[in-house]
Amino acid sequence: MTTDEAHKVVESAFMLGMISYRSMVKPDDDYIKQREAWRYLQQQGLPRKLLAEWVDAGKVRRHKDPRKASNAAVRYRLTEIQKAICAMRTAEAT
Repeated sequence: MTTDEAHKVVESAFMLGMISYRSMVKPDDDYIKQREAWRYLQQQGLPRKLLAEWVDAGKVRRHKDPRKASNAAVRYRLTEIQKAICAMRTAEAT
């Protein structure tokens, strides 16, 4: 494992810890819309298509509010997305 790979693993684990803490303090802030999830992946330097792959693999779940209309926005938990990123970067580094 190179220094850059180790740095990416530690960075993603640190982000996961921060996001997990935020989801405990403010659980409603953990849900983001699909467009925001794509933007988050792009900020991390990852392609948008990973989100669909993780949903198909069961790593990330789609959430819709059942109290709203059937055309309600699809939301994802930021914690689940960051867990998938952390797992992917750890697997790449080993």
